[in-house]
Amino acid sequence: MNPLNYASLEASKKLVDVGIILETEVVFEQHLWPGGEAWELILKYLVSPTHKHIPAPSMAEVWRELPVELYIGVKTSYHLELVKLNEINRCTYRAITGSTLKHSIENINPTDALIELLIWTRKKEV
Repeated sequence: MNPLNYASLEASKKLVDVGIILETEVVFEQHLWPGGEAWELILKYLVSPTHKHIPAPSMAEVWRELPVELYIGVKTSYHLELVKLNEINRCTYRAITGSTLKHSIENINPTDALIELLIWTRKKEV
């Protein structure tokens, strides 16, 4: 399983913290020992019932949660750019209303960038 195909632990925690719990095939599972902890990316069906876990969405799992369209006065469109330059990945998304840039974020992980977009759209829907 390639961890680059899934959200980072930080982005996954952020989703849970804002109350967005996605149904995913992969989770981060917490392992505790005296003096420390570790989070492991595993398939959901392998989760131990005694361990804490956080959903780790893939890009597709986040994408299907985005609204088809969002109105903030006028229709807002989303633009996602994935760029790879000299082995460095960069993902930028922009939410644009008419000709006005409403929100923009850049992230190395495209799934994390989509998570930021999902959180932003959910705040605007409320």
